[in-house]
Amino acid sequence: MAVTHDPTRAASTVAALLRAAETVRLRQERAIAGSGVTLQQAQVLAILRDVSDGLPTLEIARRLPERSPGITRLVDRLVRDGLIRRTRDSADRRQILCQLEPEGRRVAEKLLPAAEEVNAATLAALSHHDVGVLAHLLGRIGRIDP
Repeated sequence: MAVTHDPTRAASTVAALLRAAETVRLRQERAIAGSGVTLQQAQVLAILRDVSDGLPTLEIARRLPERSPGITRLVDRLVRDGLIRRTRDSADRRQILCQLEPEGRRVAEKLLPAAEEVNAATLAALSHHDVGVLAHLLGRIGRIDP
């Protein structure tokens, strides 16, 4: 059974959550300014940096922090800019995988320290316990159907 919350408190809590998300996004955008890629492009590069065999476009979209209805266009731009490539999956020739090009890996590795700094600054005021609780609570909220 769903818990009923005071509507005023619920509204202010959700507003605070949205403000916090916006603050983090702005910090991330500032951290990558001048890199030649957008925040979503940087997120795709980071996702692909951590996989060796590549990923299908829809799996990349699933792993992005924010929904991206234009994932195909996003991938197309990264391919056009020589940062990723599309290849056929050797195990399933019907499947197309996205993989980092060497330049894409270089950009991703260059952006990693900035991303780590933003993450550290974002969570600096919280204890390890608080971060665990926050991750748990945000995970619960994130599993609610949109």
